[in-house]
Amino acid sequence: MKSHNAMADAIAHDAAAMAEEMGLKPVTVRKWKESPEQSGSVNPLERVATVIRTALSLGRPRYKALRPLYWLAAQFSMIVFPAPERGVDLAGATNRLAHLMREFGEFVSAVAGTLEHGSLTAEEYTTIRAKGAELMQALAQFLRLLGTGQSNHH
Repeated sequence: MKSHNAMADAIAHDAAAMAEEMGLKPVTVRKWKESPEQSGSVNPLERVATVIRTALSLGRPRYKALRPLYWLAAQFSMIVFPAPERGVDLAGATNRLAHLMREFGEFVSAVAGTLEHGSLTAEEYTTIRAKGAELMQALAQFLRLLGTGQSNHH
């Protein structure tokens, strides 16, 4: 799916109402439903994708570069699971999952007291969400690889 198709599905025939909500002109919102070649403008999805690609190319850790995506997903009670990395076998996925589980467990143990009292700092909350998302992604990759029959264990 192309970004302008996704925007067209979300906007449908409500460009004027959406434009009013965002303080924009309806023509601007309507342009987001067209390809950049047609409209001459870049829609918000393309801008976010550019931010993420640029962050990755500048060497930001993947979980930090993807935070705009995680934030959007969280706004709508969703969790993002990326497709499995290419070239990763079951043994590699198992090792990564074990490493992340250990790392996550150590971090959560370090903040267990604040978890019990419900007094997480904003930084702790952000770190738990980011590390938790990374752990869930690794688990999803592991489960997908198991589902493809790459395991010798039956």
